[in-house]
Amino acid sequence: MKKIYFSVFLLILLLIVAYQTGFFNKRVVNEQISLNAGEYSLYDFELEEKKDVKISCQRLEGAVVEWLVVKQGYLKKDLFVGDIIDDLQFRDYGFFTSTEEQQVQRFTLKPGKYTIILNNTKHGEIYPSDFAQQDSIVKVRVEIIKNP
Repeated sequence: MKKIYFSVFLLILLLIVAYQTGFFNKRVVNEQISLNAGEYSLYDFELEEKKDVKISCQRLEGAVVEWLVVKQGYLKKDLFVGDIIDDLQFRDYGFFTSTEEQQVQRFTLKPGKYTIILNNTKHGEIYPSDFAQQDSIVKVRVEIIKNP
């Protein structure tokens, strides 16, 4: 009988740990990419219902990369991606830079199609600081959080 109680306790403990670590979250993007100086990259994802989403962009090497989340409808308006990046009206969810610590931003998004724009077209905060545009290697992760 003690073995059964211990087994049930262990199973519950494992489920709690798995939930806390994001084991049940759905990973939509988990890539390490090289972004050349003067380039940008787009990542699309779609939500069928309102969800919490975690996004991180960790700088592994090179220049700091700017990133933001936009509704895909903005991209269908024949706007240059650079105009979207520079215009405050498209920053509904904020404007971020890649960090070495993999800071995670959390959003509650409504159903719809979204695009993450990674931008390496600015000088920005460059490492090492030699005032030259640099390539960058970043790790991008997008997770849809499993609602309790």
